[in-house]
Amino acid sequence: MKTLLTIIAFLLALACGMNLYALEGKNENEWYKVKGGFKTCTVCTYKYKVGTLDESSKCKENIFKFDLSGALVEKVFFNDNEYSGKSIFQYDKSGKLIYEYKYGENDNFTNCSYYLYDLNDYLIEETCFWSTSDFNYNMCYINDSEGYRIERKAYHHLYEGLNPIPELSTYRYKHDHKVQEIKNVYNPLSDFNFDMINYKPNRRRLLEVSTYHNFSFSHKIIFEYDVEGNKIVEKYFDDENFYQGKFDYKYDIYGNLIEILYINSDGTTESKTEYIYSK
Repeated sequence: MKTLLTIIAFLLALACGMNLYALEGKNENEWYKVKGGFKTCTVCTYKYKVGTLDESSKCKENIFKFDLSGALVEKVFFNDNEYSGKSIFQYDKSGKLIYEYKYGENDNFTNCSYYLYDLNDYLIEETCFWSTSDFNYNMCYINDSEGYRIERKAYHHLYEGLNPIPELSTYRYKHDHKVQEIKNVYNPLSDFNFDMINYKPNRRRLLEVSTYHNFSFSHKIIFEYDVEGNKIVEKYFDDENFYQGKFDYKYDIYGNLIEILYINSDGTTESKTEYIYSK
């Protein structure tokens, strides 16, 4: 149970502005490009029973579709192997994501997100328009000259007008950019430790995330990478710093993700996610 709660807490933190891809002024879809000339990728999950893969538990989750450059142009969603909707992505000539259109299970339009960038190609604004006009929102970002995010403001547009008090998140760095703190009402404090030996200004490798709530340690995640810089291990620790389990990642010869295993703290495998590519 603690393992599940730890992972849920982390996912909630991501949903509330702690997106690890967005530590620089980038959008996560910009990083998702397939290599090898593949046109589609089908994502399926399986469960394990007493250490053995249960083929009958196979559940299709997503189908990714790519253009000739490898950029993600469509993501199809499934719920219990039933079609549940899709997202369509549009890019500008330089490859930056500009629009994301979302549709429901009956292909009814639900919302559209628009992304705006500065002259350095750093994301500075995200606006979401819903099919119903009574609710929209804006995310506004301020980045420094190297693309490190300094501030994030969330504005919620209701039918009576703009919310006068935006949700504010502030980002603070040490002089060597090694540790980053993000503070907001949902995630009071997180420390991000980066790999400074293999440091790249526009693509840092995250080594560890420690999250605190009311000044008390909440949970920790440790990341490991291969020689190509691909994430291969993601370990979870609870509020008492006890190991709870991990995700193992595998890649093909092109560097595309092909498998994720969730392994419990006792070493037993709980689930597997496969990424199956085709041309």
